[in-house]
Amino acid sequence: MIDRSDLTSALRSHVLRQQARSFSAVGDSAKAIAGLQESVRLDPANPWAHRYLGVVYDRMGHFEEAIASYRMASAIDPYNSTALNVAKDLEHLNRPDDALALERSECQEATTADPCTGYARSLMRRGRRRESTMAAARAESLTTHGAEARALAGFWAQAGAPGNAMRLVRRALELSPSPEMITALERDSTLAAIRGSAEFKSALRSASRPAASGSSGEHAPGRR
Repeated sequence: MIDRSDLTSALRSHVLRQQARSFSAVGDSAKAIAGLQESVRLDPANPWAHRYLGVVYDRMGHFEEAIASYRMASAIDPYNSTALNVAKDLEHLNRPDDALALERSECQEATTADPCTGYARSLMRRGRRRESTMAAARAESLTTHGAEARALAGFWAQAGAPGNAMRLVRRALELSPSPEMITALERDSTLAAIRGSAEFKSALRSASRPAASGSSGEHAPGRR
């Protein structure tokens, strides 16, 4: 059963966050900070309360406080977009080493592929190809969904490894054999380097008619 006091606190925390955004929008950072601090007190397990507090600290130039708030948001909810945004925020604060350390920690503890794919991309942007390849290998070992395989295929395509990219394209089609996945692959800009290849087109054509070889029509003449 949900505790009514907890629900009330969460709702009050939400209202305070909305008010804080209004204060921040008109330049009243002091009131925004006060409201967000109270929002965090009322709902300390909500990562967005910590994140919004970090954003306002960032705008005020209080970088250490901003980083502390971002880290708290990530500690509460490390496996969704909050953590990815935290890493971007750390980059924005000109703290690339902190951002990379956060992504490395996420990858090491991950149970899904996406954190490691993101980490691999960050490493590749820094020219650290060997470490990037290792992170991508861990991502592949954690891949269980077509969307994860597609994202990793995009990484390899942009990294100049078409063979690896195609392996992940086929994996994406195996995990999610659907028209939606075929369309997503066709439109994915990260796959631009391989989309024109005969191998890519052949993989998509084969996936678009998976039942052709086993259709009852082919065997009909033999049954007459």
